[in-house]
Amino acid sequence: MRIPRLLLVLGVLPMLLIRGAFAQEGTGKLAVVSRNPDQNAGSVCADTHLNITFSAAPTLGNSGQIRIFDAADNKLVDMLDVGLPTNRQTYLIGGSSLHAYPVIITGNTAVIYPHHGVLAYGKTYYVQMDSGVLTDGAAPFAGFGGSADWVFSTKAAPPPAGVDRVVVAADGTGDFATVQGAVDYVPEKNTRHLTINIKNGTYTEIVCFAGKNNITFLGEDRRQTIVEYSNNNNFQPNLATPQTPYGGASYRRGVFMGLNSSDVVLSNFTIRNTTRKGGSQAEAIVFKEVRGQAEPNTSQTILTHMDLYSFQDTLQISGKAYLEDTYIEGDTDYMWGNGPCYFLNCRFKTLTNGTSFTQTRNTAGHHGFVFVDSQFDGASGVTTATLGNGSRSSEVVLINCALGTMLAPRGWNSRGADNAEYNTTNLSDGKPYDMSKWPVWVKHLTMEKDAATIANYRDPKWVLEGWTPVLPQPAGAEGQTGAVER
Repeated sequence: MRIPRLLLVLGVLPMLLIRGAFAQEGTGKLAVVSRNPDQNAGSVCADTHLNITFSAAPTLGNSGQIRIFDAADNKLVDMLDVGLPTNRQTYLIGGSSLHAYPVIITGNTAVIYPHHGVLAYGKTYYVQMDSGVLTDGAAPFAGFGGSADWVFSTKAAPPPAGVDRVVVAADGTGDFATVQGAVDYVPEKNTRHLTINIKNGTYTEIVCFAGKNNITFLGEDRRQTIVEYSNNNNFQPNLATPQTPYGGASYRRGVFMGLNSSDVVLSNFTIRNTTRKGGSQAEAIVFKEVRGQAEPNTSQTILTHMDLYSFQDTLQISGKAYLEDTYIEGDTDYMWGNGPCYFLNCRFKTLTNGTSFTQTRNTAGHHGFVFVDSQFDGASGVTTATLGNGSRSSEVVLINCALGTMLAPRGWNSRGADNAEYNTTNLSDGKPYDMSKWPVWVKHLTMEKDAATIANYRDPKWVLEGWTPVLPQPAGAEGQTGAVER
């Protein structure tokens, strides 16, 4: 697994500016090399981040403000005081109240994140930044003052309503510059299908939405289109506080989170939670039904040709989900939730000894996690992992799956009412896996006695309790690497 490469620092919320000609500007070591958007740029996406690349790595100062003004009337539209603690930097993302980093520094580039929705279409803005908001570790960067140092104008209008495809491009050449900006464009409880094509690039952002249906998120390349963030349980507000559009509490520690949304497809990109090992629970994705003041939709999600990474609790799904040709790695019961979830031709990798691949929480009479034609493996040196850790009503089923050498001889560490396997083999040579020390309560299905049961478990509609997953042909899929084909 790639080591998380972001240096996340406390920050400033609005956009970042640079003044004048930018080739040799700055104080100390911080000469400005480039910026995006550039001075006097037009047709800028209204969801843009502001980027400055320096000649050396900047650091965040301990005080000062960044401010964004509407150039038409000099009205302040956004401000951040970098002296505030990181955990007091709150954003409303997709209707949920979340902590987020207003400034993220990676190498020589500082990215500043305006609050969502503060920039409007057809407007011109200028930015001011106090001296010392950024430093080279010794001398402060001078910042920007007045109304002419960094000026840009946004696109005249969003894409027209009713289109079947929009494009996200990190460099600002698409309809949107962020994935969140594109999903915010989708009306709540929409019935018309929309494809969000995500161009290659790294999108460092939390994506969160609620009550959005009939969406396909389609990456340009499975490994070069990356959505990542360092979000985790320690960073986010108290779960006991209802802070979602439905009034109910929900986990807010994921990178990509969909609440009460149906017929959502994620295909052909990578989601990575960059929280360091030991940094608390940190999902790559959370798809969940939240029951609060409003009547929720039925959560239905499809993941195909995806790569999901985290160190703990990588995948959380409480609702119906179909996953195919997806790679998932993590630690500590890192696939969990109520389900039901159907996994086909997927690969899983556990990173540490003593951890479990799953923690299913389905109630009696409902399916949990069913794995078909899939592979389970571990990092080098892992020999004491287990397959399941759940309640007595939990269900984990393996049909024609291959296992590496990462399991403890017992194989499982908690009893589930419907834990079962059929034709489990060694990943290395395809021979039958040694299950002689597995608990007696694990059911060993055979074709002679259990043909109907095995056929049922192979049927997504049966496992998903009446839902037949349908992969729409996404608009603009032609030429996409690994695009969904059905």
